[in-house]
Amino acid sequence: REAHAEDVGELARRGWADDASGKIQITSAGKQVRADVEAETERLFFAPWSCLNESELDELASLAGQLRDGLKK
Repeated sequence: REAHAEDVGELARRGWADDASGKIQITSAGKQVRADVEAETERLFFAPWSCLNESELDELASLAGQLRDGLKK
């Protein structure tokens, strides 16, 4: 519980959360930070695949599917 309270306190100090009412609420600044982090995560995740053409992407998807199916066995 102490660690949780410290974490919430840190979020509040940054202006990302408000716990003044006893109920933790994400502020608009906190929502914006989360949206920015999500967008950056998406950008970084897809960057390595941007060099592949459509045919190569299809082949990669097929191979990934075969790997998935093999792991289920």
